[in-house]
Amino acid sequence: MELPTTSAHLTNLNIPGCSTLASIEVFAGKPVFILGRNGTGKSALVHTLRTQIGGKAVYLPGSRPTYFENESLSLTPASRRNLTQNLTSWDSSPDTTWKSISGTSRNEKAIHDLQAAEMQYKIDAANEIKRDGGTSPAVARLQSNNSPLDRVNALMSQANLPVRVLIDGGELKAKQSGNIYSYAKMSDGERSALVLAAEVVAAAEGSIFLVDEPELHLHPSIVVPLLNAFIAERPGCGFVICTHELDLA
Repeated sequence: MELPTTSAHLTNLNIPGCSTLASIEVFAGKPVFILGRNGTGKSALVHTLRTQIGGKAVYLPGSRPTYFENESLSLTPASRRNLTQNLTSWDSSPDTTWKSISGTSRNEKAIHDLQAAEMQYKIDAANEIKRDGGTSPAVARLQSNNSPLDRVNALMSQANLPVRVLIDGGELKAKQSGNIYSYAKMSDGERSALVLAAEVVAAAEGSIFLVDEPELHLHPSIVVPLLNAFIAERPGCGFVICTHELDLA
């Protein structure tokens, strides 16, 4: 099938084989699925692709822990900067294919970046309104339900998850049935979906998401619409999804 002319070409991926080297093109908004049964080397292949893609890659490993060490963030702006360098080093290690070197720090990064993006969105709008007055386009932007948190909540809703997130007391919290509580106390699947959604929303334009076995912590009734929502949410980004579930593709 011919791709629409609006799909931007992001990169070529070289897939090593027994006797040949296949090349697959990655286009924005057009997911690439890597399918295979357990033990066929899917995670090792994703690790190879992560090295090829370099700085554009946003690695979303299915084997990562889904919990948080604390009910509140422990990352500071300084430790967040250091974590960027650490993740680059950790993700380049072959050991990432069988254990989580980064522990829960990747989850902390996702929440930190989402919270920071939400605050920056509001600050930018407030500064524009202060400068331009009540006729500023920023007023409509604030009323559009299109902030980073709004977008994450929309993704969670499309994945049939009833929980929502908000900023309460300066911290990101979860809300369900009128109750507000720490995101760390969400269910295993809800935390997994939140971390993935936060990474997708906060990533830079033109990123390529490497999603490794998202079905490990999510029921098919959640992961299928969630991936659909991710691709629709970030049409300018690429998605390479590794799975052993034929129905997922």
